[in-house]
Amino acid sequence: MIISLSFASGWKVKLSLGGFLGNYGDLNSFVSYEEEWLKFNNETWAEFQKTSGFLSSYSAQKGNFKELKFTLPVALRVSRRMGSFDVFGEVSYFSASARTSTSYSYHLKFSDGSTSTVDYNYSPFELKASLVGLGFGAVKQVFARGRLRMNLEASLGFAYVNLSYLNKLTGRMSLGTYWLEVKDDFSMDGKGPGMYGYSGLEIPVLSKGRFSLNLRAGYFFLKVFSVKGDSSLNSSVSDSSGYSNQDSQAWSGEWFIKEVSVDTWWGKVTYRFPSNYRDDLGDGAKDLGGFSPVFHGPYFSLSAGYSF
Repeated sequence: MIISLSFASGWKVKLSLGGFLGNYGDLNSFVSYEEEWLKFNNETWAEFQKTSGFLSSYSAQKGNFKELKFTLPVALRVSRRMGSFDVFGEVSYFSASARTSTSYSYHLKFSDGSTSTVDYNYSPFELKASLVGLGFGAVKQVFARGRLRMNLEASLGFAYVNLSYLNKLTGRMSLGTYWLEVKDDFSMDGKGPGMYGYSGLEIPVLSKGRFSLNLRAGYFFLKVFSVKGDSSLNSSVSDSSGYSNQDSQAWSGEWFIKEVSVDTWWGKVTYRFPSNYRDDLGDGAKDLGGFSPVFHGPYFSLSAGYSF
C-alpha cells in the first residue's frame, strides 16, 4: 500500500509496502549442507552397510528445511517533479526469515536381528536476512492511451545488511537399552555493506478524484560486498551409562565460503557452506573466497495513493 501526500510546491511523500520473491544464493547453502550431511552420514552409510551384509534393512522418515524466499519490503520515498521525470530519494527496509522445526528419523535392522534408531530434532533451524537501504531514482511515464498509463521506475542505492543462522540440534541414538544423546546450539551472525538496485513498471489501474490504485512490478538485486560477525557453539554429550560432558566455543571473523571434503570407509562427500571459522583449514577444508552473494528476484506491490 502507498500513502501519497502531494504539496503545491511539487514535492511528494510516499510510504510503500510490497513483496520480494528472491533468490538468496549462498545464504541458503546452509540448508543444502545440512541435507547433504544427513544423507551422507545416515542413508549413504546404511546403503554401504546393507551391501556389506551388516544391515538387513533400514528406513528413513525425513523432514524438510525452509529456505529464505519471500519478504515484504517497506520504503519511504520523497520525490519532486523535474521536467518529464519524478526524481526521488528513498529509505527502504526489509526483513526475511525462514524458521524450521523439523525432525529426521532412521530405523536400522542389523543382520543379527537387533535394531537401532537414530533421531535428529531441529528446533529451530533458522535463517534471517535484513537490510536498511538509501537510494536515489526516477520515474517517467512511458505510455499513455486513454485511461491506460504506464510508468518506468528505477533506483540505485547503498545498503547495510544483517544476516544470521541458528541451528539447535538434538541427536539421539538408541541400541537396545543403550542410548547416546548429543546437543548442539550453533549461531552465526554477520553484518556488512552492499549495493542494491531495481527497475520496473508502475501501472495506475484506478484514479478517482484524489484516490489512485497502482500496480508495481519489476526486478530487484542486492550485491553484498563483505560480511563480518560472531559465532558460538554450545555442545553437550550424555548417555545411558551416566556419562556427561559440555563444551562452549566462541569466535569472530569475516564470512567466507568453506569447502570440506570427507573421505571415509563408506564413501566420499564434499560440502560447501558459509563460515567464519578458519582454524581448521588444511587438507580437508579450503577457503573458496569471500562471502559476497547477490540476492535477486522479482518485486511487486498493489499500491493505494491519496493526494492532497
